[in-house]
Amino acid sequence: MAALISRLVRAVTRAAEVADDDLVHQALERPSDMGAIVELLRSTLPLLSAEREIDPELAASVAALEAEDGLVRLAGGLKDTKWVAGYLAISPKSVAAKARRNELLAIARGDRNLYPTFQFRDGRVIPGVREILQALPLANGWSRLSFLLTSDPGLDDRSPLAAFTADPEAVLALASNTDVQGAA
Repeated sequence: MAALISRLVRAVTRAAEVADDDLVHQALERPSDMGAIVELLRSTLPLLSAEREIDPELAASVAALEAEDGLVRLAGGLKDTKWVAGYLAISPKSVAAKARRNELLAIARGDRNLYPTFQFRDGRVIPGVREILQALPLANGWSRLSFLLTSDPGLDDRSPLAAFTADPEAVLALASNTDVQGAA
């Protein structure tokens, strides 16, 4: 753990050294510490040629973090199993079972699952989540989250989740016709 923290401090220090005041202020405007770090790394990456030469996948990794951060914001944040269990008044094992049965969207993070906040309202999982997840062939939680929250021209530029109440058949058809790469 100490080695990881040391590398993290070195990386942020290098990024901060090349960042001008505007980039630093832009990073500090983010509401979370992680968001600030992602913003600092994203905005200074073009200035860190040595890091790009050593690690050619660095730009793609930062872009993936940025995309995940955007999805998390769209989702209203992520909740842990304990929070979900309390909110739904069920056991943590029941939360995991609901995720396995596609009744609840889970995002794997390391050895635990996190749950996008948008799917909870009035003490239960909102209508449409279970139906869409069960029709959707995508297995990756991030891909599933993106599908649920991204507007689609076939749904009058609404997200599948937003369109579900008005047109569940169209949403379920789109979900079931989505290929494993996430494109319909």
